[in-house]
Amino acid sequence: MQGVTSELFRRRVPQFVGLYLAGSWAFVEFLDWAVEQFVLSPHVTSFAFLLLLLLLPSVAALAWRHGAPGRDGWGRIEAIGIPLNLILATALLYFGFSGKDLGAATTKVVVEDEAGNEIERQVPKEEFRKKLAVFYFDNETGDGELDWLSYGTTLALEMDLAQQLFVITASPFGSEGSGGILQELEEAGFQNGVNVPLTLKREIAEKRHLDYFVAGSFRSDTAGTMLQTELYETRRGRLLAEHTFSGDDVLSLVDELSDQLRRDLGVPGYRIEESADLPVSELLTSSETALADAAVALHSATGGDIAGGVPRLESAVEADPTFALAQAQLGIFQLLSNQRPEAEAAMEAAMLHLYRLPERAQFGVRTIYYWLFRQDPDKAFQTAKYWVEVYPDDIEGHLALVQMYMNRGDTDRTIAELEVVLDLDPTQYDLIRQIGALHAASGDFEQALEHYSRYAELLPGDFRSYTAIASVHRSLGQHEQARAAYDRAQIVEPEEASVPLAVASHEMDLGDLERATRYRDRALAASKSPQDRYAVFSLDETLHYRQGKFREIEQDYARRRSEAEQYMDPTNMGTQLAGSELLVYAPEAGRERSALRELDALSAGLTPPFDGLLAPVYLRVYLALEDTDRARIEMDRIEAVVQALGFEALRNAVTLGSGRIAEIEGDCGAAIASYESALETDPDSRRAVLGLARCKLALGDPADAEERLNEVLRVAPAYPPALYELARVYEETGRIDEALERLRTLLEIWKDADPEYIPAQEARAKLAELEARG
Repeated sequence: MQGVTSELFRRRVPQFVGLYLAGSWAFVEFLDWAVEQFVLSPHVTSFAFLLLLLLLPSVAALAWRHGAPGRDGWGRIEAIGIPLNLILATALLYFGFSGKDLGAATTKVVVEDEAGNEIERQVPKEEFRKKLAVFYFDNETGDGELDWLSYGTTLALEMDLAQQLFVITASPFGSEGSGGILQELEEAGFQNGVNVPLTLKREIAEKRHLDYFVAGSFRSDTAGTMLQTELYETRRGRLLAEHTFSGDDVLSLVDELSDQLRRDLGVPGYRIEESADLPVSELLTSSETALADAAVALHSATGGDIAGGVPRLESAVEADPTFALAQAQLGIFQLLSNQRPEAEAAMEAAMLHLYRLPERAQFGVRTIYYWLFRQDPDKAFQTAKYWVEVYPDDIEGHLALVQMYMNRGDTDRTIAELEVVLDLDPTQYDLIRQIGALHAASGDFEQALEHYSRYAELLPGDFRSYTAIASVHRSLGQHEQARAAYDRAQIVEPEEASVPLAVASHEMDLGDLERATRYRDRALAASKSPQDRYAVFSLDETLHYRQGKFREIEQDYARRRSEAEQYMDPTNMGTQLAGSELLVYAPEAGRERSALRELDALSAGLTPPFDGLLAPVYLRVYLALEDTDRARIEMDRIEAVVQALGFEALRNAVTLGSGRIAEIEGDCGAAIASYESALETDPDSRRAVLGLARCKLALGDPADAEERLNEVLRVAPAYPPALYELARVYEETGRIDEALERLRTLLEIWKDADPEYIPAQEARAKLAELEARG
């Protein structure tokens, strides 16, 4: 052994290997510095370290052969061993780093801001972004007055981390489908999202494909507050780091925590232009009182209590008028509460102090500002596009862009953007159903069924997939398949109110009103919330309207309004109630004056431009009265709303209105063009089909009218307006027996209709006329 050692030293193997290792270490340290300095892939350092390690046998072999003094020739070791070492090293490096990016950690993008200026930005590549779940901190003080810290620390931490391009967070804040996880926690039995077991936190992070999650708690005493945090790797549930931070300033503690988290996550230590690191007190507020009020308000609003959040936010901005996040949220909540002047003031204050928000949050505020406050949908759209180009992993940004595409009526791009969100977070299963619904609305039932079936495979215990599948079968006139799907939904979720309600709607379309009523009663018995009861009373309106019972509809409307007042903000309540059958079809029972008074009352409770959302209902009433002058005024109001908010879908009401006006004025050619255009936008529009049938019959094409009406009746065999128009077609073509059959079916539906119900009067008169003719 001593001889071998002396031979190694004679050949200077330890010396050369030592120099090689020292040089390698220096090179790796240099690379590590270069990776940070020039924003390179962190894999570069690992690649170089492994390469140098793998080449160590060749260095040792060369030292053995050529390290001794004197000249040595090349032998088998160099000729065979070194090439084999190189081949082996290459193979190991190839398999070890295959698919990993060894270039820059960022990529250059050229984006266009809302002003149309082209801006060059560096954004992190997908592989190098750290995805992190941040949960509410648990209150271990035993003092309920400090519960706000559970939400406040999480809010502050999320805002601080939002400055980093390399970190993507999800927290209990945020709406369903946009990163907020409060709903999942509440569904698991944790109503306030606190004191959640570690296993559930890991499960939620894993479902959302988040690489890491943070759990934490806090204590407080006379010495100050102590935050205790743990960072876990999601896949293995391994604790990566644990820290405790103490002090008398909570926001300073969050700054320390955020900085430590970035180091624990391996986020590069350099700062690029887009990644500032301001104290979180500069991003939110230095006022503990303001932070407490805002955190509780945002937590409440995430759970659905928007009205309850307004006083808290008002208190927050009174304590700190520069608190931009609180000002922006207050403006949105006040707008939904129809306090337009106050909302404008709050949002202007938010824009004035926008510098106090991280850039991601700025994008969200600016998008809302341009869309709802400045009524500039094009600038809002451009802002949302800019947002996702700079932050391609930000789900909130992509969902904002989804809203913009939906406003524009661009179904294809809406679906494409939803697919992007699903790629980012495959657990956003509800988006699969949303994509299916978009396909169904555009008449692509095959794609709709494919997406609903995919949803059912992923979540076989969710009844909503089966009710969605049933709705497609209903649209295709496949009623037995629809019933089978509804049966499956009731087996999966027998206590869910919406399932028997959907069955009741189906049976109503099929004409079995007795069966529909039984299922409606089951739905009411299963109702557990104002939302459930609101849906039941909405169906009651439709059910009674089908029977011509406007006196019953009045009571349904009152019950529906009472439930809406318990959970809807004023804007949503006004726009939802305006679509009531009591108001839309009022002229059919001679109730147009009372309907217009109620519409005026609802409209008075809405601030511009939201009051214009009621214009389509006014239009329906005036068209039924054949008041074309006032109808045109309402069409102009609809156009103004489209311009202000970008709701292109509302234009279909204008198209239908143009068709009906042309029909009233005797120009059925122009009416047909409008009705066909409306069907292109909305293939399920029964109003367009009825209008086409009337005009086709008037122009001497009863065959086309019959075909279109039968298509409606294939989907809804007991739909009264289609039955009546088909009876007219049969009368026109001399098929009196078939016309009588349709009228008798119709009058059986209307057997208990109110005496003043005009369509029933007309049907009875037509039946008497045809019976008199033989």
